[in-house]
Amino acid sequence: MEPWKTDRWWVSPLNFSPEVWDPFEPPPSVEFYDVTLREADECAGAILQVEDKVQIARALNAAGVQRIEVGLITPNSYNALEAILKAGFEHKVYAAGKLIDPDKLERAIGCGVRRITVGIRTSDLFIETILGKTRAGLLESARSTVGLAKDRGLYVNLFLADAPRSDLEFLEAIVREATTQWGVDAVTVVDTLGFTHPQAFGYLIGKARQWCRVPVEAHCHNDFGLGTATAISGYLAGASVLHVSVNGVGYRAGNPALEEVAASLQVLYGVDTGVRLESLSELSRLVADRSGLALAYNKPLVGLGAFAYEQWGDLRKWQASGLGPAGMPIDPAVVGNSPQFVLSKWSDPAMLDRKLSELGLEADGPTREILLRRAKEFVYAHQRPVENTDLGQLYESLTRKH
Repeated sequence: MEPWKTDRWWVSPLNFSPEVWDPFEPPPSVEFYDVTLREADECAGAILQVEDKVQIARALNAAGVQRIEVGLITPNSYNALEAILKAGFEHKVYAAGKLIDPDKLERAIGCGVRRITVGIRTSDLFIETILGKTRAGLLESARSTVGLAKDRGLYVNLFLADAPRSDLEFLEAIVREATTQWGVDAVTVVDTLGFTHPQAFGYLIGKARQWCRVPVEAHCHNDFGLGTATAISGYLAGASVLHVSVNGVGYRAGNPALEEVAASLQVLYGVDTGVRLESLSELSRLVADRSGLALAYNKPLVGLGAFAYEQWGDLRKWQASGLGPAGMPIDPAVVGNSPQFVLSKWSDPAMLDRKLSELGLEADGPTREILLRRAKEFVYAHQRPVENTDLGQLYESLTRKH
C-alpha cells in the first residue's frame, strides 16, 4: 500500500514525489508544542478557569501532544501551572509570559516548572518604540534572565518575537551568542503578526538552522489565513518543533490549528507526528466548549460540516466500488469525525433514497420525484435542510393523498 493510497485516504501521489521534495530539508521527526492554554488567555473573549486548563492539558496528553505551554499572564495562571505540573502528565510543560522579569521567573520556578520560554522582541521597531530600549539593553536583559534560569537548572527556549521584521545580521548575532554563550537550549522563530508568507518564513527557519546547533522551533499566527501553511513550511525548512493550538485559538486570528497541522503532516506528507488523530474532533469540541469560542461549521477536519454532503449518488458509487476514501479527502473517522448526510436544495434522488431508508420507507419513481421536489420547496420555505421528521411528514401527506 502506497503512502498516498491507504484504506483511509487516497491523496495525490505528487505529494510524495522525490522531485517535489528535492528543495526541502525537513527533520527526521517533528514534535508539537501546544500553546492553547497561553494563547486562549490572550484571545479576546475566551475565558478558561483553572479546571478548564487542567482538563484541556489532560486531553492534550491523551492525544499524544508532546509539549504544552502555560502562559503566566492572567490571574489564575500560576494556579493552573501548579495544578498541571502536579497532575504528572507525560508531556513536557513550559511556562511563558514576560519571564524576563526575575520576580515572575522565580514565581514560576516556585510552581515547580523546569522548562521556560524567554521572549524577546528582536525588531528595532519593537525595541525602540514599544520597549524604549537599545539593542544592547535588550541583550543585557535577556542574557541576565537566561543566566538566572540556567543557574537554576532550567531548560530555556529563546522566543524571538517579530523575527521576520528584524535586521537579519542582528538576529543572527542574537542566535549565535545565545546558543554558544548563554546556554540557550532551543530557539523559536516567531511570526508575531502573521504577515510572513510560507516561503519567507521557511527561508528564515533555514537561516536560523545555519546559525545554531540547537533545535529550531516555529511559532506562527493566522492573520492572513496562512497559519497552517506557514507552520508546515517551517517544518520543511528544518523546524523540529511546531507551535500549534487546538482550533487555532489564539491572539487575534489565532495560531496554526493542531488538528490541521497534525492531519496534514500525517496524510499529505507521510510524517508520523505521534499525535492520535482519532482524538482530534473530541479535543476540538472540548476546547470550543470550555473556551466559549464556537467552532465554525466548515472548520477543516473537525467542524460539523467538514464532511457534510447533500448528494449521495457519486459517494455511493465510490463505496460500492471498494474505493470509499477516494470520494472524500480522508475517512472522517481518521480524525474522530463522522460524515453528515443532508437532504437539502442540491440533493439528488440517491440522497432522498438514503433518507427514506433511514425511516424504513420506500417510494416508487413518480412518488420519489414529487417528494424530492416537495423537499426542496420545504428547504426554501423554511431556510433549513429537511430533517427526518420533516421528511416523514412530507411522505405521509403525499402517500395519503394517493
